[in-house]
This record gives sequence, C-alpha cells and structure tokens, in this order.
Amino acid sequence: MKEDDLFQHLQEFTEEETFYKQYSAAKCSPSQLEGFISSLDAANLSQHKYVLPELKNSLDLNFISEAWVWNDSDRDIFIHKHPRFMPEWDFVHEFYELIYAYNGSFDLHISGYIIRMEQGFVCLIPPGVHHHISIFDDTIALNSKIRKSTFQSSFSPLLTSNDVIAQFFLNTMYIGDYKDYILFHSKNNKQLHDLFTAIYLEQLNQEKYYNKIMNSLLSIVLTILMRHYEDTLETALSGHNRLRKLESILSFIEANYRTVSLRGLAKEFFFSEQYLSKYIKENSGKTFNTIIREIRLDKARLLLETTDLTISKISDASGYACAEHFMRQFKKQFGASPTEYRRNYIKN
Repeated sequence: MKEDDLFQHLQEFTEEETFYKQYSAAKCSPSQLEGFISSLDAANLSQHKYVLPELKNSLDLNFISEAWVWNDSDRDIFIHKHPRFMPEWDFVHEFYELIYAYNGSFDLHISGYIIRMEQGFVCLIPPGVHHHISIFDDTIALNSKIRKSTFQSSFSPLLTSNDVIAQFFLNTMYIGDYKDYILFHSKNNKQLHDLFTAIYLEQLNQEKYYNKIMNSLLSIVLTILMRHYEDTLETALSGHNRLRKLESILSFIEANYRTVSLRGLAKEFFFSEQYLSKYIKENSGKTFNTIIREIRLDKARLLLETTDLTISKISDASGYACAEHFMRQFKKQFGASPTEYRRNYIKN
C-alpha cells in the first residue's frame, strides 16, 4: 500500500469496529442490548479478541500482557488503529504505548485525568497505568505498542542523555509504582504525521527488514518530539521534587553502571550511605543492588544480541569483575546462560 491510499484505508470500518458500532447502537435500550448479547458466539469473540464489559470472561479487564498483543511475533513494535466505538473501560498493560491523534480529536483518560487529544498530539504511557480512549466518530488514533525490552535495547541511546524522555524511561523501569505520562502538544506537525504514516506502512507492507526500520523511525519520532516540544510537554507528576531528585540519581547510575557504588553515589549526592539506601528503596521500590544488577544485565543482554564479544569481555563491559558470577546472575535473571541466550536469539 502507498501513502496516498492510507487515509482511505484507515477511514474504512474494520470488522472489529463494525462489531463495536453495533454494540454501541444496541445499548440504546436494555432489550436491544440483551438481544445483542444473547446472539453472540463466545468462541467467535475469543478467536477475534472482541471484548465487552458484559462478558467478563472475554478479557481480563485489569491487565493486558505482551503475549496477548504480540502472540508469537518477534517484532518490537505493533502499531494499529484504535478501534472506534470500542467500549470504555480502563486498561492496564505491561508494555509502553505511544498514542498519536492521526486525524480529528478525542478524549484520553489516564489515572483520573481527562486529556483532550487534538490532531497531531502524542502521548506516551508507561506500563501499569490505567487508561482508555473514547472515540465514537470518524476520528483516527494510532496506537504504537512497544515492548519493555525494546526501550532497553533498541532505544538504549535515549537513556544516556538527560532529557525528559530519558528520565521518564528510567523512572518507569526502576520506580515500582510510577504513574506518570508525557503529553506532547505537537499539533499538526507534518513531520510527525509523515513518520507515523511511514511506521504504519512498514508494518502493513512488511517488506524486508521492516521491523528494524520501524524501530529506527520510532527513535526519530521521540527525538523530534524532544527537539520541538521539550519545553511545552505536559506530565502528571512534573512538580514532584521527590521524583526529580530520584531521576537524577537513576540517571547517574545509568551513566556509571560499570563502576558506581553506593558509597560513591552517596558522595555524589551529599547523602549518607544509610540514608541514600533507604531513600532509593522507599521511592523506587527496589534496592540499589537490584537496580544496578538489572541495568548491568540489560546491558549484557544487548551486547549478546548485537556483538560477537566473548562472554568474558561482555562480563567486564557490563561491570562484573568475575565472569562466573556474571553467568550465574544472567541465568537467574533470564532463565538461560549467556551462551544459550545468544544461541537462541540468533535462531529467532
């Protein structure tokens, strides 16, 4: 499909949207709704992943896993048109979501906030945050769903800077109950429109290396958003000094993961070791040792996927002085030794 045909393609109602529009019309009266529900085939609903609040077994309304979205696919990003007329209830998922107002405007509900998404606006939502979209007209919203692991591998360069997106990713990875979002007031930005169009077409056409191209295009999207909208972006927690201090600490750990120690970190931020240890645990939900271990192992995993370095060199590059200790920690974290992990990654 070409770019000129995409808008017409997105305007056309899918089978899912037709189903939800029929459901929306049936809700006009209790008798019509009862008749509509009684006519449904549960097996067909399950096969197509259609979900209704009246049918609790059609979906766990509290949580959507990566497996439910991706099935057995090994792609990093999944972009789709949000189904129009879909029933309103809050979803929580274990992946990141980048919501783009492709055409028209709609309400986005996030953890008690109602955000008016004007055409061109972009909202980044982390895992674990309650939200839903309200669209009951011809408005088009594109949802880019991104695996958690993708932000730690494909987008790792973003995590080494000090901008708001880098801080946001660090917070969502290492703060246990982080409920923020980032809203970019990127109204009618043609460059972003063209980029999201390109991402959607790459997935639709699935030509050679389309997954890698989608990753690269999304990295450009995030960079463009920071270039033009860093000073005007909106967050739910932007005024919380406690989190801002923690962001600085996490950013320092990320930049110095190979050598950082609790003693050195305490000295850098003028805390006692005891106070800093307690501060990190209370505000992130994880200990300093847990955070540094997760960062080092994530770096090691990326090196296994993208380089031919020996296990010994990867151990050293990840901040482990002892290769045997590194291998034990890696297997505990990922369920496979570094050698097994690399072999399985290459096969896939």
